[in-house]
Amino acid sequence: MFECVKCGYKNEHCARRCEICSWPFSKDAWPSTNLKIKKISIDTGCVNAKRANADLNTLESWASMGRIEIQRSDAFMEELKGHDRVIKAKEIPSHPPLFKFGDTLGGDGVLSGPDLSQYVHKVLFPTTRNLTPNQKNDIRHLSQHIKVGGDIFVTLNTNDFIKHGKQATFAERGIWVFTPTDAVHLLRQLYSWE
Repeated sequence: MFECVKCGYKNEHCARRCEICSWPFSKDAWPSTNLKIKKISIDTGCVNAKRANADLNTLESWASMGRIEIQRSDAFMEELKGHDRVIKAKEIPSHPPLFKFGDTLGGDGVLSGPDLSQYVHKVLFPTTRNLTPNQKNDIRHLSQHIKVGGDIFVTLNTNDFIKHGKQATFAERGIWVFTPTDAVHLLRQLYSWE
């Protein structure tokens, strides 16, 4: 049993999608979900300052049309290097703040999703004893994406986030990590966007 990252319902591990909110836990369950992909978190490597990546250009175009929202984590700006990349990154909205007890509901704050930073650490770097600053930031990026209720996380860093079964392991929990190409393909498949 584990909690759905979207609604908190405790689902059985073998479920294809959440029994309550229909969030998918397998690729073949995407067409049957009632929820729509809206919030996309991007990793630092996806700052498309020179507009050289066609798939990131497509995601940015869809964001300008209001079809999706592209967001960045707090760790994002700490990692960036290069004047053009920093300028481009400042245009990307940061994740919304998390609502805390004692705050007034309203504004941009969102209720916090589960804190899965230990789980993310275990999946991303299962055998690493001493994490580098970049590895720590990878954990922060994906953990914050989950906490703010992001729908998909987009990265060009396939070694840390996708390869060696990491993408499949995350998907079983409803945590979706894609390359820009795979994200564009999924969105086109689901919504017939061009």
